[in-house]
Amino acid sequence: MQRDLSVNDQFAVRHIGPSSDDQRAMLATLGYETLDDLITAALPAEIPDGSQAAPALAKLPAARTETQVLADLRRLAARNTVRVSMIGLGYYATNTPAVIRRNVLENPAWYTAYTPYQPEISQGRLEALLNFQTMVCDLTGLGVATVHEANYRNGLMHGIRPVTGGVAAGGTAITCLNFAGDNLMLHAAIDLAQPGDMIIVGVTAPSTHGMFGEMLATSCRARGVTGVVLDAAARDSAELRDLQFPVWARTVSAAGTVKAIPGWVNIPISCGGVVVFPGDVVVADDDGVVVVARADAAEVLEAATRRLEHEAALRPRFAAGESSLDTGNLRGMLAPYIRQDQP
Repeated sequence: MQRDLSVNDQFAVRHIGPSSDDQRAMLATLGYETLDDLITAALPAEIPDGSQAAPALAKLPAARTETQVLADLRRLAARNTVRVSMIGLGYYATNTPAVIRRNVLENPAWYTAYTPYQPEISQGRLEALLNFQTMVCDLTGLGVATVHEANYRNGLMHGIRPVTGGVAAGGTAITCLNFAGDNLMLHAAIDLAQPGDMIIVGVTAPSTHGMFGEMLATSCRARGVTGVVLDAAARDSAELRDLQFPVWARTVSAAGTVKAIPGWVNIPISCGGVVVFPGDVVVADDDGVVVVARADAAEVLEAATRRLEHEAALRPRFAAGESSLDTGNLRGMLAPYIRQDQP
């Protein structure tokens, strides 16, 4: 039995283009005999045809390499006047609609919404975000002490202690700088926070006012905020413990605050003697709070993981009673100071 194996509706037929018969049929419908006749009728007289192209092309500058073009573009861009971006520096009298703030000022994806590459860009951005969030979770699980050691013993806040206790938290820093006795910008930071963020609160002068309590903790939990660190005081400590919402502060105080003076949100601040930039990774537990620069997070995670593996290898030797002087090869350091004639 013979079958007709000719292809009538396959990808090649539909996408390579019209056949000669298709072209003749379309030209007949339009009233032209050849494609050249159609092109001559369609193109304006000002556009040169093949015989007139040489003089027009002669007026064009000589071709340049990609490197040369990029160098010229850099020289052109250098003529721009660089200004200071005020985006994200705080709340002032101007009221920016949320849809513009979220989708334009804070989201660089808006200008690629209709390009052919948007799916790839969105997928890449989503994958990068997922990887970073996973890295933050991994650092949180390693604990403050290990992360601090892996971070070359940098970034540990001083004088900041756990208020809730028995909890650990980690996230990306949302920073706010408040005037002493005023927590207006803390409210603004909570409004800006996204799930997975950790709010870091600085003050312009030493303060022991209770800037954060049970009501704001309830709001933070609803918004997915992972914790709050204050270079001032917290209040409602019993309620915070009941909520098990992670809070670290310099002290605990019932002294209230006002909401009167605008400050700043998402600027570099000092908290616990450590400079915190927006987007830095913050890890906190009962040992305290440590900050890792966003750019260093992957390197610190790798170093912290190696440190844990090393400790896991040493643990059986400690359990067997072996001296830490021997496991750490420290005995030789003490040898010059030990008298040999001692029994």
